[in-house]
Amino acid sequence: MGTSTNGQIAYGVLLEEDAILPWESDNGTDIDDWWLGECGFIPKCQPFTEEGEYAEGFGDNDPRIKEYFKDRREFLKSHPMPFDLVNVCSGEYPIYMLAVPNTLLLANRGYPEKIDLNKLSQAIDTNELTAFLNKYEIDFGAGFSWYLSSCSD
Repeated sequence: MGTSTNGQIAYGVLLEEDAILPWESDNGTDIDDWWLGECGFIPKCQPFTEEGEYAEGFGDNDPRIKEYFKDRREFLKSHPMPFDLVNVCSGEYPIYMLAVPNTLLLANRGYPEKIDLNKLSQAIDTNELTAFLNKYEIDFGAGFSWYLSSCSD
């Protein structure tokens, strides 16, 4: 029995297999947590320890936890990442590309998607992603392009 995959196409830069991304070099920090830190998010309270357990004084159904996640979501909306992280291989052996936001098109297994070819030929603003790549010294030697790939869970 074969592996089922999803189809995807996105505009961005394909990274080398061994590329070290900024959030990976920070002791396994989650990408959202890393980005929040880079953008200066300061929560009103910190309901979790670094291990993901409840911090002292917090527990199930504590309203401060709901408020914490609401504040995170609002902050991320006002400070969006300048890329979509796209796995172009598999969940077990990821290889990533950084795609310009809103260029990722997915076709989940068994559900074909119609592609508007006009969207693929529109000018795409790469300025924010290029600035990000330069700031964090991420090699994007092959440059920007459309990439068609598949990814299995």
